[in-house]
Amino acid sequence: MLSKLFSFLGSGNQYSQMIWWFRRAIYLFIIWNTITLFPIANELWGEAPHILKNETQGIFRVLNLLSTEGLEYLYFPFSILLIGACVTGILGFYPRFTAIVVFFLTNNLIRKEMTITNGSHHLLLLMVFYLLFMDEKNTNPKVGQSELVEDLTIVQQEKEVFVLQSIKNSIKKYLKFLNNLLSNMSFWAARFQFLLVYLTAGILKLTGENWLNGNALYYIFRVEEYNHPWALSWFGDHLLLLKTGTYFALFYQLLFPVLIWIKPIRYPLLVAGILFHLSIAFVVGIPDFGFLMIVCYTLFVFNNASSKPI
Repeated sequence: MLSKLFSFLGSGNQYSQMIWWFRRAIYLFIIWNTITLFPIANELWGEAPHILKNETQGIFRVLNLLSTEGLEYLYFPFSILLIGACVTGILGFYPRFTAIVVFFLTNNLIRKEMTITNGSHHLLLLMVFYLLFMDEKNTNPKVGQSELVEDLTIVQQEKEVFVLQSIKNSIKKYLKFLNNLLSNMSFWAARFQFLLVYLTAGILKLTGENWLNGNALYYIFRVEEYNHPWALSWFGDHLLLLKTGTYFALFYQLLFPVLIWIKPIRYPLLVAGILFHLSIAFVVGIPDFGFLMIVCYTLFVFNNASSKPI
């Protein structure tokens, strides 16, 4: 069974179109997030002393250069380069190289503000890491373990004059196999990472009394930092609506990791999720988290291989 899974993941780039959309959605989010933070860029990433420094040790210090004394001024060129790299990636130029640049610059900006980040920033760092290994090219060399062994056998049987060329062909096939294997595994890792966000949030809600009795949203709406005045005036006294919203959030997060694999209800489930996360963005007032979760839905749509099971 493990051999079949290994062969399936390496025999072709199964999710190239999903990766194409996912990469561009992530880059658009990064562009939006970076531009919206420009007015307070110096406070977040620069020399302003309002945020406690997040020190990084060892070789990983290269991903947190802005926390190094004397390098804080790099925040402006870093942010401009990040936007440029995202635009380049969206246009499809040098996807692997731009993925490395985006990973490097995104880490440097977010790690400087790490002490005031929310879950969206941590999820974003993981997603740009997975994108390093994803290939959006629709390659399908149909190379499995048996074919690799067969190539090596042919190499041994052919005449000496053809041996070198046969070895080169075998190496090319093997590299394509490894590329597809790495791309597909990274894609699945991103999927499971996203589902883990929902599952963890749902399980932790089960430990909270106010989520179980349906009062969580009632109290959330009365925390000034997590609501808008209009939202409180509109929904604050509608107890039945708040209880319904509380239980919807709880069960949606718990059931999403299971229901998303049922194709007939996948798109209605995603539409419900979009509405849910738009409410987090505009009602609760956490737009970056709400938008990033919607962006990650592209991991489950736009598949070009309709014959594939998932």
